[in-house]
Amino acid sequence: MKVILRTHDVQHARIIVGYLVANGVDARLFDAEMATMVPFSTLGVRIAVDSEQVPKAMALLKEKGIDADAGLQA
Repeated sequence: MKVILRTHDVQHARIIVGYLVANGVDARLFDAEMATMVPFSTLGVRIAVDSEQVPKAMALLKEKGIDADAGLQA
C-alpha cells in the first residue's frame, strides 16, 4: 500500500476512497478514527492504494480535479 493523499476532511476522504473502490482500485482509509477524536491533529487522514494501482488512482483523482501530487489537502 502506498499513501497517495492526506487530508483533514474525513468525510471528503471517505468519498474519495468510495470513488476509487467503485472504479476498481483497492483503496483504504487510515487514521479516520484518530482524526475524528482529535480533529486538529496535524496528521489528518491518509488514503492509500495498492502500489501497483497508484497510476490508475492518480489518474482517477486528476479527472475529478483532485491534485494528489500537491501533498496535504485541506
